[in-house]
Amino acid sequence: MEPENLEWVEGRIVVYDLLRHLYLRPPTAEVLSLVRSLRLNLEAAPAAIRKGLDLLQGSSGDETVVPALVTEYTRLFVGPGQVPVPPFESCYRTGDSLVMQEVTTQVRRAYLEAGLLARRLYSDPDDHVGMEWEFLYALATKAAGALARGDATEARTWLAQRRAFLQDHLLRWSPQFCERLLAATPHTFFQGLALFTQGLLEIEAQELAEGM
Repeated sequence: MEPENLEWVEGRIVVYDLLRHLYLRPPTAEVLSLVRSLRLNLEAAPAAIRKGLDLLQGSSGDETVVPALVTEYTRLFVGPGQVPVPPFESCYRTGDSLVMQEVTTQVRRAYLEAGLLARRLYSDPDDHVGMEWEFLYALATKAAGALARGDATEARTWLAQRRAFLQDHLLRWSPQFCERLLAATPHTFFQGLALFTQGLLEIEAQELAEGM
């Protein structure tokens, strides 16, 4: 399917929206409702994304599970102290586990060049995994809007920025991040999140290799 196809772009919006919500802040009852209601055609998708969605939906339950999920999210990504799964690209790309490195500046530059400011820009390091997925969500949303207006040229511009950001950033560090998350959490919800993300990254890498 051509990436300029509106249905294809809208499918990306759905999964990017899910990931930005799940990574940017601790789970809420509203987000769990979003997880439970998600319906995707995954027949030809990698096993990881199918298993990941099953685990996410199977462990979402109702609002009674929220406190345990918030506790685990905080332990994994926030702290206090050193966290088992730093959610920042620079921690995986510099070799010293430090945030606010040159890669952080590169990510910020990509946001600014696209004219899309992340909601938490300058409040958190710009290379937070949730902010990177939110950036892809914003780019895909812009592309969908252009396609709905019949402007394929503008849509291709937004989608080209999406491809570049995937190649230069998320695909270069998120697989390692997902492996670390899988190893660090005993909770099936976050195991599902890691697997779902892994599977999506596999799809993105394959489609980029095919020129999409």
